[in-house]
Amino acid sequence: MTEALHQALTILLVGMTTVFFILSVVVIVGNLMVSFLNSSNFILNKKDTSHIPDESERAILKAAIQKWSKGKAKITGINKI
Repeated sequence: MTEALHQALTILLVGMTTVFFILSVVVIVGNLMVSFLNSSNFILNKKDTSHIPDESERAILKAAIQKWSKGKAKITGINKI
């Protein structure tokens, strides 16, 4: 019985240690990727984000919001976030 218990605890320790190191590597690589992308001014979407909607686009947005909210919502302004 002691031999089986010793083997079970050894397998448990090896497995938990392996999982700890693999997850540590994933966290470290993720943090390195985030810091690299933040420092390199990476932009996911290279489209021009300074577009201001014209009157036809505003009318389309207004109609879509009115339909979605069943007439309860009202557009007060369109701002870049």
